[in-house]
Amino acid sequence: ACEDPEELDEAYLDKVYLRQKGLPVTVLQTARCLVRETTVADVADFYEIYADPSVTRYMEPLYDDPEEERAYTKDYIEQVYAFYDFGIWTVLEKESGAVIGRAGICYREGYEDPELGFLIGVPWQGKGLATEVCRAVLAYADRELGFERVLAFVQPDNAVSRRVCAKIGMREEAQVCVQGQDYVLYAWEA
Repeated sequence: ACEDPEELDEAYLDKVYLRQKGLPVTVLQTARCLVRETTVADVADFYEIYADPSVTRYMEPLYDDPEEERAYTKDYIEQVYAFYDFGIWTVLEKESGAVIGRAGICYREGYEDPELGFLIGVPWQGKGLATEVCRAVLAYADRELGFERVLAFVQPDNAVSRRVCAKIGMREEAQVCVQGQDYVLYAWEA
């Protein structure tokens, strides 16, 4: 059944308009950060963030060729955000407007529950921003997406991400091996 146009909520209509115009949807805000859908223009900032070897130690690297990364990002925007209405988003520092990282919800092949992913660039680490953003992402996952359980896969020696998971109320659930990589599996329940 079609919905009565008068009953469509304003946020939904804004989202449709922004997507139609190719503009990013603001997903959520915290005290210090803005989380919005990624744009192709963000890719240049991602290369700066990922240039630090401590970042790529625990994350998949970007494509070697920025054009490939931009093409991947364009496809991601068109296919993932529009289809799922969630994904991995861009995190900006409110005060400066700088792109400082990424965070969001995605699916990992072989798992029914969605996964929390997050990365804050080195210059902004140690300020509690990952914790602040991840708390907000989990609240959004519960309130807006209806997820009752969210997972996080963290390499055993990634002490910083393990602390973030503990601070945001995720509990260590198991040790798992995915594609030859060992992880500590964390779970959060609404």
